Amino acid sequence: MSLAVRRTAARGAFTLIELLVVIAIIAILIGLLLPAVQKVRDAAWRTKCSNNIKQVALACFNYESERAELPSGVGNWPTLTGSNPPAENRPTVQAMILSYLEQANKYNKFDFRYDVHKEAVNVPAGEQDIDTYMCPADVSEQKYFKVGRSNYFANMGGTADNRSRDLKVVGVFNYTEDANHVLTSKVRMTDVVDGDGSATTAMFAEIRRGTLSWQDTGLYNETTMVITSLSSNWTDYDATASCRTPTGTYIRYAGHQFYRDLPATFAYTHTMTPNQGGRRTVAQGFNDFDCGDGSYYGAHMAARSYHSGGVNVVFCDGSVRFISDNIKAATWRALGTRSGSEAVTDDF
Repeated sequence: MSLAVRRTAARGAFTLIELLVVIAIIAILIGLLLPAVQKVRDAAWRTKCSNNIKQVALACFNYESERAELPSGVGNWPTLTGSNPPAENRPTVQAMILSYLEQANKYNKFDFRYDVHKEAVNVPAGEQDIDTYMCPADVSEQKYFKVGRSNYFANMGGTADNRSRDLKVVGVFNYTEDANHVLTSKVRMTDVVDGDGSATTAMFAEIRRGTLSWQDTGLYNETTMVITSLSSNWTDYDATASCRTPTGTYIRYAGHQFYRDLPATFAYTHTMTPNQGGRRTVAQGFNDFDCGDGSYYGAHMAARSYHSGGVNVVFCDGSVRFISDNIKAATWRALGTRSGSEAVTDDF
């Protein structure tokens, strides 16, 4: 009897082949499961991102309700020089609406009378990541020193010129100023009259934050901005050959300073289609780079995201829509202008 028991126990052990079969089955199940898990995670990230960008738009609406105008793309020129002249960095719309995002404590750390970037009084305020400004799909930990980041940029329309006065091409956040840098523009929701009005005028869209260190030498990717002379090509990205030739000066910290009015830190344009260049083959224009002017008053800056197939965009009616990378360039451009009178007839 005891011998039979021992023989039965011996037969219960796994052979090497059986173990390999079990491991193979587990590997197959994991392989089948991972795409589903990734899909669920991507959907959750996209939903969270959609909610974030909607909150940004609602903050602008509340700003207008209180002040009878939308926030400008940038704030006033600093009036106090401080200890680190010249005073030349102004706050962005993202900094100016903080108190309307239930971030009054963080807003109050800024003193916009001083240079928003260089003055010591504003350093603690700049070293803040704002959760609402962070897309969860962008997992890059790269930073410009320790300063706060953002994935949601303000729409400058069908022009790379932040200060354009051409109402046929400007977006919601273009601004004008006099010779002393005093803002002369004032935009209200009633000025958004393009196409079907607020429902077809973009307000904010996603960008990818820079993944390279600002100090890297000779390195560039789809998050890098080439600095060149745009000259007369503010509305025509394709006319600037140097935008496809990464030579000279680069900005590698797109989205790394949410509070500072540089062309790579707060504004995007509809002169490039979503994710243009960054995810395409060489034949489709892989060498298309975001491209800024040497004056630092504007840039061709594409909306970009890590969501599969497109980007989240919030419109002036508060709706958020996922815009495909394959949207027609003319349709995308029309969605960017606030008073260009283009009829948006295509689905988007």
